Amino acid sequence: MIDRQLWYTRKAEWNRKRGLAWSITLIIIEILGVLTAMLRVFGVISIDLAGIVAAMIGVGVAWLAIKRHDNLGRAYALAANELSIVRSRLEAVQTEEAWAAEARDAEEAISLEHTTWCVSRSTLAGPHPPG
Repeated sequence: MIDRQLWYTRKAEWNRKRGLAWSITLIIIEILGVLTAMLRVFGVISIDLAGIVAAMIGVGVAWLAIKRHDNLGRAYALAANELSIVRSRLEAVQTEEAWAAEARDAEEAISLEHTTWCVSRSTLAGPHPPG
């Protein structure tokens, strides 16, 4: 269970970083778009670079919508947190029956996450957790 929890934690961080990097990149491209439009307005350049930059922004936004790094990162973080809670509860049980019930809860949490992942991501999200 620890390997799954670590996997989810790493995937949450990876997606958080990717979402942030894409957001910063799009902001920079938007600033470039405004600058190129201003250069054209003032006659510094004669080609429509703003249109090219706008197309680049559209591609970036579409890519972000497809990848959904923020949503996926939150889902992975939630799954890692649930596994942490389940692991703590498993370590505290005293009887075999209680351990079996906690283990079932852990499997249900993973099954629910897996079903949610399959429905929302189809085959776009890449590898799924080990185990």
